[in-house]
Amino acid sequence: MSTRLLLFFAWVVSTSPAFAQWEIFAQRIPEDGSWATYRVTRQSGKSQPQISEIRISTRDGTVIEKTPCVWLEISPVKWLGSRNKGRLSFLIPRAMDAAKAGRLLFISYEILFTDPVKGPWHLKPEDVTWLVEKVELKSSSLLTPDGSAKMNDGAGKAHECTLQKLESKLSLDPPFAAAQTTDLVGKVWRDETTPFGIIRAEWTETLKKGDETEVETKIMELLDSGRDVTTPPPIDHGDGFSLWRLLRR
Repeated sequence: MSTRLLLFFAWVVSTSPAFAQWEIFAQRIPEDGSWATYRVTRQSGKSQPQISEIRISTRDGTVIEKTPCVWLEISPVKWLGSRNKGRLSFLIPRAMDAAKAGRLLFISYEILFTDPVKGPWHLKPEDVTWLVEKVELKSSSLLTPDGSAKMNDGAGKAHECTLQKLESKLSLDPPFAAAQTTDLVGKVWRDETTPFGIIRAEWTETLKKGDETEVETKIMELLDSGRDVTTPPPIDHGDGFSLWRLLRR
């Protein structure tokens, strides 16, 4: 197996746990044009916290296989080894239960990554299946009711929230690389009067790879939200998934 292919699988290993955090936003899909911004705080050990902002939004995804669909868009983020941050979009059913929302990678009709430098490219379900089989990816995600509580969002506004306990597990056993598991344990504060229902989410992410263990904490806090009623530009789907094309990047 070539060095480039080994590097590609290393990229998959390093970025695969990231999709689990977006599943909490798929539980409540608001009307088209809705958006929300979140402050994201990450910290590993005694290192300084890293703070960034992301934007979650929706746009119409038409009807696929008689199922009304919507694009769930997250930006700016990295995806599958990209050097640049861009917009990650999941084409998903408009109406889903919690079980389906917890399998975002597997229920998407298309996953589109728009790299601002190298252009857009997308994966279809058959591409996801191929990748999952190659790295022997297994995942589970569970959100369970955990009472209620008041919580301030990132802008200081108070909300009456329902609490959910978040538990997610992901395992990978890629070729020519060490097997690893990632466990996410935390809480989600929800207010369904907001576009995606998420006021705050915090969790501990524990990565175990061989004899090594890495622990990182993450906090997402709602900063602002609204709705854009203007017609969005046409979607550029770019190129289809090609392993060798990605390796050449």
